[in-house]
Amino acid sequence: MLFRQGFRIAGRLSCSLLAILGLFLAGCESQSFSAKQTGDSPRGEETPCPSAAGPITGPIIVGEDTTLLSMQENGENVQQLMQVPLDQWVRDPAWSPDGQTLAFSLSIPSSDPAMSGLPVGVICGIDRATGRGRLLARAPEERSSLREPSWTPDGQALLVAHYRPRFDEQQRFVGDDITLARYDLATHQLQPLIENAISPAPAPDGRRLAYVQLDPTTFAAYLMLADADGQNAQPLLAGKEGFAAVSVPRWSPDGQRLVFVTRDSSTGSRDSAPRQRSLLERLFGVAVAEAHGAPADLWVLHVERGQLEQIARRLDDPQAAWSPAGDQLAYTLGEGGVVLLDLARGQQRLLTERGNYGGIAWAPR
Repeated sequence: MLFRQGFRIAGRLSCSLLAILGLFLAGCESQSFSAKQTGDSPRGEETPCPSAAGPITGPIIVGEDTTLLSMQENGENVQQLMQVPLDQWVRDPAWSPDGQTLAFSLSIPSSDPAMSGLPVGVICGIDRATGRGRLLARAPEERSSLREPSWTPDGQALLVAHYRPRFDEQQRFVGDDITLARYDLATHQLQPLIENAISPAPAPDGRRLAYVQLDPTTFAAYLMLADADGQNAQPLLAGKEGFAAVSVPRWSPDGQRLVFVTRDSSTGSRDSAPRQRSLLERLFGVAVAEAHGAPADLWVLHVERGQLEQIARRLDDPQAAWSPAGDQLAYTLGEGGVVLLDLARGQQRLLTERGNYGGIAWAPR
């Protein structure tokens, strides 16, 4: 059941150079889409949110630098949804509960001189049937950002990570104040829920909220479970060693399991066969090396029983998404590729070598 992602990018091309080259090649083969669109906006103004070229045809969405890709469950019909400029970034795709709107984070350059080099994040949406893009949410403060959108089960609000930059007396950036918050899509009001928290994951029944609690002193990141309003929080992995760097939890459709990423796993497991290098890597002679940053593992937690199951290990910035039936997981390999895992059979296969660090989502229907 384990899948060892063996290749690591190094040598003559860095990950960023590969990404730029990939964008150049894609531009030679496909249409480039404008990222400047108008649409419904929380402030009634022109929005920076891109539209897709047409309807979104595949249920699986994967981030890839300055675009999002859609594909079928079998990895076929890979569709590039948009192309934003190189100074922007799209990531964190999230389907609405009815599967009709795709939300995602868009980072754009700030016009504020004090924010030079610091992007501002807004939450965009794309209509599945038409491909029309619009702004869903933006922070009330000019310098602040909203990231990591997750829909509430009723589809009326987004849970987001709210980043507010701090500056010293010389107006130099010194860090962010981060709050997990609820953004009401009808009133455009942002309600703070939990300080020093990111990666909101509301349970399908709407009663519980999983998230990642940050410790600003030790920089540890803990998996937590609370009521939907953020009250009565408790750690989910208390007493378990090696889980102090958890990220991106996601509920299974039945609300019984959480898949999450950890970078500090102390539990050993056997390795699987390494994946072969991609055509692009072979073409440019990219060598095998270690992951960018610490290697990460994927785990599934059976919440009520407290049982842990390791899904994959030593990946580079992975993320995972559940199938609508909860019997499969699709997960990214970081520097390139999406794997489909059949949980009952323990079988897995590579769907595509496209996609990297931008996140993954699977439409609920």
